[in-house]
Amino acid sequence: MAQWCLCLMLASLIVPIVGAQEKKTKSKKDLDVPDGLKALQHPDPAVRYKAVALLAKLGPVAKFALDDLRQTLKDANGFVRVKAAEALWRIDSKTPANVLLPVLTAALKDKNPELRAAAAPVLGLLGSKARSAVPALIDATKDKDEGVRVEAVLALGEIGPAAKDAAPHLLALVPEEMFSLIDPMVVTALGNMGAGVVPDLEKAVRGGGSNRCVVALQAIGLVGKEAKDAVPTVADALGDSHRLVREYAAKALGKIGPDAAPAVPKLEKALKDKTVAVQMAAGLALYQIAGRKEGIPVFSAALAEETVSSRVDACRAIGTLGKDAVPALRDLSKALADKESEVRLAATEALGRIGPESKPVGDKLLPCLKDEELAVALAAGFAYWQIVGDNKPSLDVLVSGVKQGRDPRLAHAAVDYLGAMGKSARAAIPVLSEYLEDDDDVLRGKVRAALQRIDGK
Repeated sequence: MAQWCLCLMLASLIVPIVGAQEKKTKSKKDLDVPDGLKALQHPDPAVRYKAVALLAKLGPVAKFALDDLRQTLKDANGFVRVKAAEALWRIDSKTPANVLLPVLTAALKDKNPELRAAAAPVLGLLGSKARSAVPALIDATKDKDEGVRVEAVLALGEIGPAAKDAAPHLLALVPEEMFSLIDPMVVTALGNMGAGVVPDLEKAVRGGGSNRCVVALQAIGLVGKEAKDAVPTVADALGDSHRLVREYAAKALGKIGPDAAPAVPKLEKALKDKTVAVQMAAGLALYQIAGRKEGIPVFSAALAEETVSSRVDACRAIGTLGKDAVPALRDLSKALADKESEVRLAATEALGRIGPESKPVGDKLLPCLKDEELAVALAAGFAYWQIVGDNKPSLDVLVSGVKQGRDPRLAHAAVDYLGAMGKSARAAIPVLSEYLEDDDDVLRGKVRAALQRIDGK
């Protein structure tokens, strides 16, 4: 019965695209084939593509269509074939990779750059099972089309450790000295590849230009404690002439954690660096590595810096220390009145992370509940509950955030906050329940998750 309901839904969504069909007497064979699946043989490739896309969206509940989709892997249209491969994987992740890879790697070499770009993320979806496609994706990182290059980099990152051989090629995409738009994607991809790429990253730190060095250090930070073998190389980078290299070296050491203890003496020296950002990164790293709090005066001083980013970073650093940051409370609370909303938001979140120990300045959050920037008001509502435990003013602002309707991201944030409050947000259940059928897929999912955390149902 469930299968037929899904088929009918598929048909109802596809039939308007297909248009009116000629009326004819249906044979028994016709009646045995759900109308929606007939769209997979429609002469218009756009209709076939939309049919496959809907099946992919349905996921595992669309197992009734697996046989038809396997046939669609031979479709005359490349985009339909690639979408069929995606649908098969989303519906049944046990689909043998060797059934899908020939379709996807062929598309990766198609003359149409849009099709090449469409194939890469589906390969990424397969994760480590797409290992054999790594060479083709490496070639795609050199494609003349920027969109293809970007999708190939992202796909290699999704494949993860199985794509570690791509690391030198990804680093080669990063300009030696000048920032490029692909840099953050390369960082994420390399970080996802794990410890296996650390030797390549160390080589870039030692011998690359400042920009490539920074990218490598960021990736080492993402690898985290598994990059402990890189500690000597990263510690040496604290003495680099470029401030960004020094800053990201300190950040990487902090993310490696206690295993970076041999770098502590150099981090102590970096606390007195001529650049505030380096000082803060070193102070935070000392706390992450050894629980040391020498950075607190540095963070407090940075709250008065002229640059917005420095003030934001100072707030976040203080928040990272949690209850150990109590000595910075007075200075942090002053940032709640900063003229820049980014700083107010960061200060609010930091106070919430410190938690009940922030109670001496908790009342200073009350004006923030009415901040002109809704993001700040929502964060303040949640932080006030974290600190004071009084859910009434918090619920008022968070519920209004769910209802505001202007910016979906803010509604999502409000729902997340309410979910994090658990049973304290029971009064919000009626309002949240109104959004269980909302048109926004993401919002519906967040509402379900929030209600589960609040009510356990």
